[in-house]
Amino acid sequence: MTLRALHKWLSIIIGLQVLIWVTSGMIISLLDQQIVSGRSTKQAAPANQLLGNVDQLVSLNDLNLDYEEAIVSVRLEQVFSKLVYRIRTARQTRSYDARTGTVFMLDQQQADQIALASYRGPGLLNSSELMLDGSEEVPDAGAVWRIAFDDGIATRVYLSALDGTV
Repeated sequence: MTLRALHKWLSIIIGLQVLIWVTSGMIISLLDQQIVSGRSTKQAAPANQLLGNVDQLVSLNDLNLDYEEAIVSVRLEQVFSKLVYRIRTARQTRSYDARTGTVFMLDQQQADQIALASYRGPGLLNSSELMLDGSEEVPDAGAVWRIAFDDGIATRVYLSALDGTV
């Protein structure tokens, strides 16, 4: 193969790549950004008021807090009917049931309720899956619940299994 033939075929291949790149960019720019971003079916969850007697809570000193890094913040929050200590360090956030001191993790029913509260689309809840090692779609999120809806755009809601964050 001569240098001229090689140049011709490389030009054709690169030209096709540029044509595909420009065409796909034009198509993406014409799509509704609200739908592409996934925000078309999301709604804000209502704020919770803390319930119950805070005198019955486990002391922070009684929790098994053997962190290698310094604690940045400690918050008392409500997730459904449970009070939860949310302890954040520079690398991670851990949640503990504030009444028992055990590690807090959402169950399937709670995850489904949070997903339904955050969804405003026309579909019905299709499936719930706990992914303990995280998901490719939300890297570095830790354990997550993936809740799928059977709407026309195959909406999936991802929730942190530790704190219910959408």
